[in-house]
Amino acid sequence: MVINHLHLPTELIRDVKNGDWTEGQFDRQIRSLLENYNINLDLDIHYYDGATMLSETNAFSRIEFQDKEQFELLLGARSTKAEDRTIDPRRIILIADFGLGSDQPIGLDYRRNPDEPEVWCLIWPENKQKNYWTRIATSYGNFKRGKM
Repeated sequence: MVINHLHLPTELIRDVKNGDWTEGQFDRQIRSLLENYNINLDLDIHYYDGATMLSETNAFSRIEFQDKEQFELLLGARSTKAEDRTIDPRRIILIADFGLGSDQPIGLDYRRNPDEPEVWCLIWPENKQKNYWTRIATSYGNFKRGKM
């Protein structure tokens, strides 16, 4: 499956087709990984099926931002540090979120390795700092197994 010229990992395609991904079979492992981040884990994680990945990713990649505040809200605050805390909306496939209105997606980031994208999540800090994206796993396989 190809979305925005980006190929989904074969393992994710298989997991979506057999229902393991969309039915949350990896939820326990993923939640254990996410405990290390500032995420409200009381929320349900919504694991996208192929059609939802396509529609959410297409909508996200076409967002036209009205101002810097809206940009930072969804793409993360720009950083001058070596670690970039933003993503490129044209180089990510959204694969899950924390429910309708959460505006906290999880996505496959293809910037560093188009053959094995990293998994990144938008973090909404509680202390009124700016939102930022962070890498939570080096690959989809590691992500579903609860490993960095």
